[in-house]
Amino acid sequence: MYTCSVCGFDRLEDPPNNYTICPSCGTEFEFDDVRTNRDELRRAWVESGYIWWSKLEQPPDDWNPKRQVEELLHPEVRFVIPPLPARDMKILAAAAGIGANQSTGWSPGKILGHQSNAPLPDILGNPSRQRSTPGVLKEAWT
Repeated sequence: MYTCSVCGFDRLEDPPNNYTICPSCGTEFEFDDVRTNRDELRRAWVESGYIWWSKLEQPPDDWNPKRQVEELLHPEVRFVIPPLPARDMKILAAAAGIGANQSTGWSPGKILGHQSNAPLPDILGNPSRQRSTPGVLKEAWT
């Protein structure tokens, strides 16, 4: 199985190239991603309400589009299954140094589906937000 690099759907039968179409977000690779970058495609899909694209294929029973996007953007959460309670997630994040600086844009609340104070463009693909190495605290707190 392959993963869609736009929405994070991890059950593509073919690699995301050669005009493969993701049933989750509807991206046609080497067509849509040539005209628009993948961050913009992801943002458009999220802003449209995470709508399942395929009319022929039904979403898996355990399909969680918000979680698949979080796992795509922050692969370190993929191994926390099932999702931990908020308290335990904060402990895990602190121990791993994840989200230790403001430039990551990551917080345990986002993974658990809680409201965030950050606007959507700041969370998804905003080039002004830089990821840092987990556990490394930047001196400038950008």
